[in-house]
This record gives sequence, C-alpha cells and structure tokens, in this order.
Amino acid sequence: MRAGAGYSIYGILYFPAGDGFGNTPTLPRTRPQSPPDRVTINTAFERLTRQICKFQFNPEIPRGLFSQWWGRYEAQVRGTSVLSEERKRDLVLNSLENEEYLRYSNAIRPQKPESVGLEETITNLAAQFDNTHSVCLNRVNALSTSNPKGLSFERIVERANVKGDEFQIETFTMDAAKLLILIFDLYEDAHKQTRGLILKIMAEKPKATFQEVVASSI
Repeated sequence: MRAGAGYSIYGILYFPAGDGFGNTPTLPRTRPQSPPDRVTINTAFERLTRQICKFQFNPEIPRGLFSQWWGRYEAQVRGTSVLSEERKRDLVLNSLENEEYLRYSNAIRPQKPESVGLEETITNLAAQFDNTHSVCLNRVNALSTSNPKGLSFERIVERANVKGDEFQIETFTMDAAKLLILIFDLYEDAHKQTRGLILKIMAEKPKATFQEVVASSI
C-alpha cells in the first residue's frame, strides 16, 4: 500500500497514523517557565505592603491578636505565587509595628527574625501575640460579660464559679484593684485607645504597679 493512502474494510475508510508520509507525529515541546524577574517580585511585594494593615498587639480591638490578623491576610500572602517563602516571611515581618517587631526580635534571641522560615515565624508570632488569657483580661471579662437570656439558675452558678476561678483572687493586689477600676472608668469612646493600651501593658507586665502602668500609658 502506498504511504499515506487509506484502505477500506467493509466500506469504512481508514488512514494510518502519521502525516500521510509514514512519519509518526510528535508533540510540540513546551518551554519551561522562567522564574519571575526581580521587577515582578518587587512590584508584588510593594503592592501587598500597601494592602496589608500593620499589626499592633491589642486584645481589645479587631485583629488585635496575631492569629486574627494572620487569618485576615494569610490567603493573600500565601496565594502570591511570585513571592518565595523567604519574601513572604519578609512581608510578615515588614507588617509588624516597630514595638511588636522589637518584642519579637528580643524573644527569639540569639536567632534573628530574618533567619527564621515563614512557618516558624508564624508559629512564633502567634505564641508571642495571642495572649488572650492574661489575668487582667480574665478579670475584666469576668466582671463585664453578662449571661444570655433564658439561662437556667444552675448554668448561671456554673458560669459564676468559672469566672471566680479565672479572677485569681489569691493574687489580687491593691494595684490590680486600682487598675481594674481604672479600666472600667475608661468606658467612653474618647478613652478607648488608652484603655486598650493599659490592657496591653498589663498583659505584657503583669507585675507592674498602678503608677508604672499609668506612666507608660501617658
């Protein structure tokens, strides 16, 4: 049979595979993708830097804990494929306020923040800035949270018992009492920032005196 010619079986016309001249077809070669250039990387980094809010530790505000802040921006950071893991880590570090960066840097000594990988950085920052169980904050919550409507007497007693344990009366000093009163007196919106700052100081320095906390918040 002549190359490229078809043949018939029961009236059905067949053609051999190939280009009609007996040659087997080959798939076109795909070029490997080149890595993103520096301009593309820097552009993506700068764009995310503008879009991501700075992280500042404050248990009383939305995204004031690191896990809350990271939950807001994680998909955006991880989904930027042109950035390496190292550059994503740099982006997270760059998003810390100066005080938070200094605290984190001191906490991981003798390591340097730039020598720690992305995943370990996230773990370290969560451990450093997810302190939702400071004694001060537990006391504030114990006195400020109300019970849902319709709760049974037994359940109310149970909740009061738990709140009492969290209050830790055995370590409740005169300074702690004054600070607790101060926090509740700063209820107006005009003092909201100062109130958050005082809670932050008390979480970081649980043994600070009333005068020390007030002096640090001015």
